[in-house]
Amino acid sequence: FPGERPVLSGGRRIENLTETQFNGKRCWIAEIPDVKKGKWQFSQLFANGDRRFRPRLPKQGFYRFTGLPEGLPQGATRFRQGPDRVLFRDGDIQKWKNIEDVELTAYQLWFDMHHRIKSVDIENRLVVFQNKSTGNLRDDGNNMVRYYVENLFEAMDLPGEWYLDRPAGLFYYLPLPDERLETTTLIAPSLDTLLLLKGSSGNPVRNVVFENIAFEHAEWIPPEDFVGSTQSGVDVPGAVMLKNAEDCVLYGCSISKISQYGVELRQGCSGNKIVACAITDMGAG
Repeated sequence: FPGERPVLSGGRRIENLTETQFNGKRCWIAEIPDVKKGKWQFSQLFANGDRRFRPRLPKQGFYRFTGLPEGLPQGATRFRQGPDRVLFRDGDIQKWKNIEDVELTAYQLWFDMHHRIKSVDIENRLVVFQNKSTGNLRDDGNNMVRYYVENLFEAMDLPGEWYLDRPAGLFYYLPLPDERLETTTLIAPSLDTLLLLKGSSGNPVRNVVFENIAFEHAEWIPPEDFVGSTQSGVDVPGAVMLKNAEDCVLYGCSISKISQYGVELRQGCSGNKIVACAITDMGAG
């Protein structure tokens, strides 16, 4: 209809919210049965179209590891054969609630690593990861790398922060001062691909045009053994994907509110055009 902009959304609304108090602050809580059953998982949230963030520590800046335990190689390692354990500063890492869902992001040189925690030894200040690191956890000047931890229930204390308790199927959100239940729409992604044009070798998809359409709310959930890419996020897919497609067009479209790349053109693609599109607010490039 003239003046309207259709949205193809891969998201679901968070419904049946109730307002209560959490550590003295306004808090909206909802039970999500599909989360408890393991049918729905998400790490992004949008309130009236604006991205909200999970609680992290430190709130600003980064922590830095203090060293590697004895017995581990202290020098360079092969990619994806780095240490699976490292020493931390006293108090920086704790045995948090649902620690298997805590995400630790470390930055080394030009690449980042995304670790899940296997165990924490508070006395010896040792954290063990589920997988080996991409690099040796040392940065320029042989310094240990910087990192932060995210998705911490205990760190939720700022308006706009939220937490998903997956085992309990409970969703928590600390609303902004001007947000009200009756006028706020909370949406989380439930699809990893918003549009797939897929032909076959010798029989490609041809001449499909998408014009003035918004594609929103997609999330790529990495496999359990994924720690990160060594270059340019090459393992991360696109929310809009073309395979064996020829002369297809995205014109005047927008792609946003996603955790991955915007558009991915894979094998067998030729003559496709992406013109006058806005690709923003995403997790990759």
